[in-house]
Amino acid sequence: MKIDRIDHIAVNTVDIEESVKYYEEMFGFQEVNRADMGECVLVYLEINSGSYLELFDLKGDCVKGDISGNLQGLKHIAFHVDDIIAWEKKLREKKAEFVMQLTRMEPIKKDGILIKDPNGVIVELSADY
Repeated sequence: MKIDRIDHIAVNTVDIEESVKYYEEMFGFQEVNRADMGECVLVYLEINSGSYLELFDLKGDCVKGDISGNLQGLKHIAFHVDDIIAWEKKLREKKAEFVMQLTRMEPIKKDGILIKDPNGVIVELSADY
């Protein structure tokens, strides 16, 4: 018995349409399902085969604010990429909000970038070197 992959990452949104557009345009994710669950609407964006970003529209019940890096709970979501330099260029062209510029992280042998999505969620892109 084992866990074979992450199924989805869930994010509460303040503006669901802005969030869908952001992830489609910034990362090329594609909407594959939208479901009205009554108290909320869920939008599934496919990251790759079998992994999804699940966006929650709480129908106006989500409060906008900053997510602090030192609070208990989710710190960031991270995606491994094949060409960090090309991604940095794309993120700059798309006017991404950088939290950390391209940085070499020697202890973990990765190059990484941190950006903030429209909901204040920190998104990391990293590549092995």
